[in-house]
Amino acid sequence: MDGKFTADFDARLKGAGVEVVRVGPRAPNLNAHCERWIGSPKSECWNHFIVFGEAHLRYLVDSYVAFYNTQRPHQGLGNKPLAPSDISTEDVHLPLGEVLCDERLGGLLRHYRRAA
Repeated sequence: MDGKFTADFDARLKGAGVEVVRVGPRAPNLNAHCERWIGSPKSECWNHFIVFGEAHLRYLVDSYVAFYNTQRPHQGLGNKPLAPSDISTEDVHLPLGEVLCDERLGGLLRHYRRAA
């Protein structure tokens, strides 16, 4: 795999079912997507917490990933979330009603919606 990592690390990757894809040398842009995604939870979530162990970190990651995939708007998708909604909001005029706030991680991550 890669000479920077130990054989035990390579074995763990294979054991987890990770397929390693070799890339050519001097290809720094291939890492840009990963760095961009890591930057989002780091600035929006993880920089605001003191992590108390692996279980706490897993909880933070799982909560952020759920928020990122189901509620967080993405500019590349016209400010819509990644997960498709059951309700189409195209050309629908919703009545003005109470605005509800869904909070995660003690209010750090918030999503606003109209009451049904």
